[in-house]
Amino acid sequence: MTDLVRAEGTRKVGVLVVGAGFSGMAVGSRLLREGNEDFVIIDRGGEVGGTWRDNTYPGAACDVPSHLYSYSFAQEFDWSRSFGTQPEIADYQRSVAVSEGLYPYIRFRTDMTDARWDDAAGEWVVTTRDVHREGWEQYAERPTPAGDRTGAPATASESTAPG
Repeated sequence: MTDLVRAEGTRKVGVLVVGAGFSGMAVGSRLLREGNEDFVIIDRGGEVGGTWRDNTYPGAACDVPSHLYSYSFAQEFDWSRSFGTQPEIADYQRSVAVSEGLYPYIRFRTDMTDARWDDAAGEWVVTTRDVHREGWEQYAERPTPAGDRTGAPATASESTAPG
């Protein structure tokens, strides 16, 4: 366990998951199914869903059949069509967050602003901020393997690698 430093004190957190989209929710669900409740999911939005929460343009839909664009552990959703629309996919994600018990582990409106490895402490120091408040909070979190992060980044960044 490592310290989670917040304005009101310190608590322990084992896994920090960034994003409450499909991938982040899958990681949270897996952790809970394995009996691990020592995690927090942070998301800059006000609800689960990631891409399907944020992209609400007319006609937004999935080009993959709905039953395939679903979690293997949450197949009971009653899709109204073969290819789900944005509102229906967002509803599906909210229903999974409820059925899997994820909401208590999610801190909405929280943006990750920095992540640096602290050699001396042997842990990651992740800086976050509440997107609706001034100031910052700081997480210190051990690098616990939590799963693949297959979602696309919300903000593109340019590589600093030579070549």
